[in-house]
Amino acid sequence: MKYKLLIIFFILFSCDSTQNKITKNIENCAENNWLKKNDYKKTSVYTKIRNAKKDLKKFKDRINFMKNEKAFFIDQKNKYEKDRDAAILIKKKIEKEKSYADVLYFEYVLNKRRSSYARMSINNLKYNAKENSDYYISYENTLNGFTKRIKKLERYSNNEQNRIDDLNTPEGIKKYKKKEDMNYKSNFKKYIKPFLNQSLKEKLKDSSFNSQFVNCELDRKNSPIAFDERWK
Repeated sequence: MKYKLLIIFFILFSCDSTQNKITKNIENCAENNWLKKNDYKKTSVYTKIRNAKKDLKKFKDRINFMKNEKAFFIDQKNKYEKDRDAAILIKKKIEKEKSYADVLYFEYVLNKRRSSYARMSINNLKYNAKENSDYYISYENTLNGFTKRIKKLERYSNNEQNRIDDLNTPEGIKKYKKKEDMNYKSNFKKYIKPFLNQSLKEKLKDSSFNSQFVNCELDRKNSPIAFDERWK
């Protein structure tokens, strides 16, 4: 009787141990896949410069647009005065917080992101901007809004150009790589390591990790031996 109990205990222990190993292998797989999605992704100097050049091109396009609209607004001063008088006569709300230039700018940026079929005409953009801004307060106020927005965009553009110039120097490259290393270590210390040190039960409460765990379970069903050899 004693031997039978020992055999039963051994079988149960072996099954439990095997299941624990399988669970651990699946957990290892899930952790690896979760890390790919959540670990800090270092950006190469080449990619950083390429992205900065794209941003610089966008800022230059927006600056040109705003400068052209400012010139058009100056040229249409007499028409503006008539439109403002008409707006006052029909008691149109003109005391808006956002400047016409800012609203027009954001309308333009949003319009650029739309598909070619959904894009609006410049006249429609202007109409929307007038209806949702301080356009009718005064000519000087609207003109000043253009000046401020253009200066802000030029500052952003200069910052991008300085970033590109800096990344094209040995010192700038060294400084950038050091910053990326610090970001990677900081992310690992503050987020990655504390998460991975949790129990499996706690980690599974995270929807992203839970999804990876389920995917790994399904992968193991297709090829259990190869899976266990890879993730044990």
